[in-house]
Amino acid sequence: MRLKHCNLGILMLSLAGWVQAQSNGFATGNMHFDAKEMDTNGDHMITREEMIAYAQKTWDMMAHGGSTIPIAVADKDFATGGVNYQARAIDTDHDGTISKEEYVAYATRKFESMQKTDNMVSVDEMARAFARGNT
Repeated sequence: MRLKHCNLGILMLSLAGWVQAQSNGFATGNMHFDAKEMDTNGDHMITREEMIAYAQKTWDMMAHGGSTIPIAVADKDFATGGVNYQARAIDTDHDGTISKEEYVAYATRKFESMQKTDNMVSVDEMARAFARGNT
């Protein structure tokens, strides 16, 4: 009987660890913010389209196929991923979660508020605006 309880305990701990790992890959190092990765054509400038594509890519890494992310998880993800975002500001419908639409819209608003040259933002300026610590 003692062996069954021990095995059950090990199984429960293993399952809890697996669920945690599955729910938050972004914060466990699967992704980090890098403005240079936004610049897909290598011209040292970021277009609105490049920024949106990067936002969609990072969403997919955070959400793992889910339709929303709880604010607390998103804040942790942003901190660990090096992104200067505040999850509460992204949650425009105030439901305690962030949807892909809210996330991309927030990134787009930040991009639109930045100074541009020919409707583009330099990689360095993007890093200063989006990176946590404004590096």
